[in-house]
Amino acid sequence: MRDAEVVTDRQPSAPWRGGRIRIGVSTPKRWNPLSPILRRVMGTPYSHIWILLDDALFDVDMVLGTETHGFQLIPYERFLKTNNVVMVYDPDPSYHLDVGLRAVAPLIGEPYDKVGLIGMAWVMLGRWLKRKVRNPLASSKALFCSESVALVLAKSAVPEAAMLVPELATPADVVAVLDGMKQAS
Repeated sequence: MRDAEVVTDRQPSAPWRGGRIRIGVSTPKRWNPLSPILRRVMGTPYSHIWILLDDALFDVDMVLGTETHGFQLIPYERFLKTNNVVMVYDPDPSYHLDVGLRAVAPLIGEPYDKVGLIGMAWVMLGRWLKRKVRNPLASSKALFCSESVALVLAKSAVPEAAMLVPELATPADVVAVLDGMKQAS
C-alpha cells in the first residue's frame, strides 16, 4: 500500500470511530459568583457550555470542555456531580463535528482562560453599546468554555457558525448557532 492510501487518525478524512457528538449547557450545583452574573448578562438559565461524547474507547459518555483546571476530558457521571444540565443538543451528524474535534484535540490540557473571561466583560459592554470590540485579555494559550465549543463548530465549517468568533463567543452565542443548526436540519 502506498503512503497516500494509508488513512491515519491524523488525517481529517479518517473515519470517525466515536459515537454521537452532542453539546450541552449547564449551571454549577455549588454557588459560584460568576454563574449568576453570566446568566443575568446573557439572559439565559445556563452559564456553561461543553461537548458530550459517546466515547468508544472507555464505552462511557465523556465531557470535553473547559473546566476549572483547563480544557479537559472527564466522565459525564463525574461532571453531573457538580453541574445541573439545562439542555443537551444533538446536532445532525451531517455537520461533521468530528472534524472540529480533531482540530481542537491538541488543545486538551491547555489552561482555563480566567483572564480572558474577565476580558469578556469588555466585549459584553461593547455589545450593550452596539459596538464591536475585541477581548483585550484573550490568551492564545488558554480557553474558556464557549471559546472551546465555538472552535469546534468553526473548525467543522458549520455554516451557521460562520460569523462566530471563538474568543468573543458567549455560551448564548453558541446556543444561537445550535438553534440555527437544529432549524436547518
